[in-house]
Amino acid sequence: EQVPRVLELGPELVSFCAGGNDILRPGSDPDDVASRYEAAVAKLASSVGTVLVCTGFDTRDVPVLRHLRGKIATYTAHVRAIADRYDCPVLDLWSLRSVQDRRAWSADRLHLSPDGHTRVALRAAQVLGLEVCADPDQPWPPLAQRPAAAVRRDNIHWAREHLVPWIGRRLRGESSGDHVEPKRPDLL
Repeated sequence: EQVPRVLELGPELVSFCAGGNDILRPGSDPDDVASRYEAAVAKLASSVGTVLVCTGFDTRDVPVLRHLRGKIATYTAHVRAIADRYDCPVLDLWSLRSVQDRRAWSADRLHLSPDGHTRVALRAAQVLGLEVCADPDQPWPPLAQRPAAAVRRDNIHWAREHLVPWIGRRLRGESSGDHVEPKRPDLL
């Protein structure tokens, strides 16, 4: 339902990052998700000056999502092919090493932190040919070594607060985005 609204607004630039949640769902098919993605890009590209598309993130070092890496890579290959067909610039999140650091992610470990969003925004600006004030892939400062017991406690807390509810929603066929209204439905 978002694409028709975007077309009504008539923007010159659209950043289109979609399909990630669909890929995470059990039994989802990256080819099917990519087909729906391409239909949206086709509509946008025919009416919008620039459509910036985003690849998936590399989940190699993400314990719970590591097993989906091949599926995400397949989807990312589709996104690149779609970008080629519609002449869209590509925001390659797979190769953005700085988002491999846990500080780039919020407490739920599924969404970017403010610093992670900053790194992605800087890379998007670079892809669009803009000068940026910092290197989005600049390494993070070293972290102090944490005791294994503290890491285990954090993981248990994360599983209780975020993973178990996420699994429950998936089993019920719900998404955390269901019934969420847009923050800014009008062009500002």
